[in-house]
Amino acid sequence: MDDSPHAVSSALSAIHAALLVGDFASMAALNQSLEHILSKPSGSLGKADVAALCALRSKAEENTVLLRAAQRGFRAAQRRIAEIRGVATGLTTYSAAGQRSTAVYGAGSDHRA
Repeated sequence: MDDSPHAVSSALSAIHAALLVGDFASMAALNQSLEHILSKPSGSLGKADVAALCALRSKAEENTVLLRAAQRGFRAAQRRIAEIRGVATGLTTYSAAGQRSTAVYGAGSDHRA
């Protein structure tokens, strides 16, 4: 693959498509491919017209938005998993003043009436 604006655009499009479907397993290889394209001497990318470079910038910015959204999703999932794990270890309640209190379950306290 050459270092033309088309090659960079194709790589950015592949990253975009992977982000849209949540194919995070392929992200490392796609990123490596893009880095390889961009690491070559400027060649035809340096000769690209302003419109082509603006289009590449726009694609990169769209990918940034998707990456940030994915990052927020991962963090939300991590928080939710932590909440679920917390439920397994005890009950969290709040006082009228908003103070948090956790009642811890004992090993044999899973009695049902």
